[in-house]
Amino acid sequence: MHDGPHSAPNGRNMKSSRRQRTALRIAAWMCVSCMESSAQVPLQWEHVYVLPEAWDSDCGTFALAATPSGVVYACLYTGAPQGATRFVKLGESGNLAWSKKFGPSSSMRYRAAFVDAADNVTFVGTRAATEVVALSLAPDGSLRWLESFTAGVASATVFAQLDATQQRSLSVFVEAVGTQRTRVLLRDASGTLLASPTFELNPTGSESIRDLCLDAAGNAVVCGTAGALGVVAKLSPSGAILWQHTADGALQLGAAYEHLACAADGSIVALGTTNVAGGSKDTLTTLFDAAGSVQWTVEADAGFGGSDSARDVAFASDGSVWSVGHAQLASASSLFVARHERGSGAVERATGSTATNWFQPAFALPTSAGQVWIAASVYPGPQTQTRAELVLFDYLPGQGIAPRHTTGRGDGTNEFHIEALISAGQRIHVGGRTDMPTALGVFFDPIAWNAQFDARGIPTGYCSAQANSLGCRASLTCSGLPRAGAASGFQVTASDLLDHRVGLFVYGTSGAANAPFQGGTLCVAPPLRRTPLLDTGGTTSTSGVCSGALILDWSAFTSGTLGGAPAPELALAGTAVHLQAWSRDAQASSSTNLSGALRYTVLP
Repeated sequence: MHDGPHSAPNGRNMKSSRRQRTALRIAAWMCVSCMESSAQVPLQWEHVYVLPEAWDSDCGTFALAATPSGVVYACLYTGAPQGATRFVKLGESGNLAWSKKFGPSSSMRYRAAFVDAADNVTFVGTRAATEVVALSLAPDGSLRWLESFTAGVASATVFAQLDATQQRSLSVFVEAVGTQRTRVLLRDASGTLLASPTFELNPTGSESIRDLCLDAAGNAVVCGTAGALGVVAKLSPSGAILWQHTADGALQLGAAYEHLACAADGSIVALGTTNVAGGSKDTLTTLFDAAGSVQWTVEADAGFGGSDSARDVAFASDGSVWSVGHAQLASASSLFVARHERGSGAVERATGSTATNWFQPAFALPTSAGQVWIAASVYPGPQTQTRAELVLFDYLPGQGIAPRHTTGRGDGTNEFHIEALISAGQRIHVGGRTDMPTALGVFFDPIAWNAQFDARGIPTGYCSAQANSLGCRASLTCSGLPRAGAASGFQVTASDLLDHRVGLFVYGTSGAANAPFQGGTLCVAPPLRRTPLLDTGGTTSTSGVCSGALILDWSAFTSGTLGGAPAPELALAGTAVHLQAWSRDAQASSSTNLSGALRYTVLP
């Protein structure tokens, strides 16, 4: 037995609060090289830990919270003795700042964590599923307060969040058996209990709470079930029900809302499932305004006709709604990702391979407009092991949603039971369990694992591609990392072009544009520069297929080794660069074709 914390091998520096139509090109998604992708979203650090209380090293991560600077707080647990927990603080470089043990010594499951403006961290969980425990730790690891409440329901789950002012927090859990009622715990920044009202979503029967979010006014929005109905309700801080919505599905066979997201404008989206014929389930997504009026509701099959399960939902910064879940088939669990237009609810859906099992849970972590990170566990990974996977999806009008970047450790070790969040600094924190070997040897039982990925330098796509004379739209992608002064390592590719045509990339450093140009859209603001001419190549010597591609080692171009008089600012760290592909299309009315665009920032 290993009886204490251990650093990761090689000296690597190394929710839970979760917020912060195509067939997907499945082969590209499932087979992306982690060596290539990890360069775009580098692993900054990872940390593994064995609780001193563990009998056989069977440990993991329950809940995560992070500060904007990258400090991570986590609750770690053991499988034997069951439910023994510790709280750890990991510094900005992944170093272990402290490890503390507070609260009940066994049977604890902390599922919620949040950090306030003073870097105090609060954890909320349940013990033996009938006792709710909340505790708060100061930045130095000292205990600020600890309280417990009885929950009379054997399957009680607690949810907690900090409001927008960071001065009050709410915890919500089902309190009583029989004709159940739900309790709200309202605290101030010091942990003082301000109020603990109760309410009933279903006065004549059972109810359950599945998720919680807080609006800008500090009202709590909860979702769950009321009997056989899915329910969403908004509560005042005093526990009064401001409005309530129920749903039983198009076939009136029952439904459940399981996940929520609250937008800054007061809008609320709820994700769940509805029962359909044959005993399976479809996804159910509903958008509400602040007053509780339904803007749209969409029931949809994930794509394979199996039974769907909902895992997370989030608003992107452009207002669109993204969700993630699983479609359970006879032999596999396939991941699905969906995007709904804010105004209409129109859905774009991408579904993973049925040959791959995507394990629960999964998280939607929004970044810039039209993009979202999906964090999940996938099997089989390298050496047929389970591995943590981070996939960046984006959306281009007319082309739907698709994965742009994939990253993960990919070294053949088990990583599962993932918890994930993205901090204000665009750092992705992932926690769970791993069989990763340490300097002391291989752990045959899982150990607690936490890691941080740096997503600040990720290039992002924007703008719409123009359909060419064969109806194809160019896909603009990249690999590697755009570093100042590098002579190689960052490649830009425009694919799905007409074969054997002349083309080039246009670029600029004055921002984005959205102007009509030669039948397409010019997405780069002037003044414009261009690269040397390239040939799209392709599989045939005659037209008729879109097998061509423009491929350019952008780092080599910016360093001057490929000619073309590159702009000097391309080699300066901090420069924001916008680019798109232009190519010949003699059959088009304009004789040319434009791709969508890519923006990136030159890194040091």
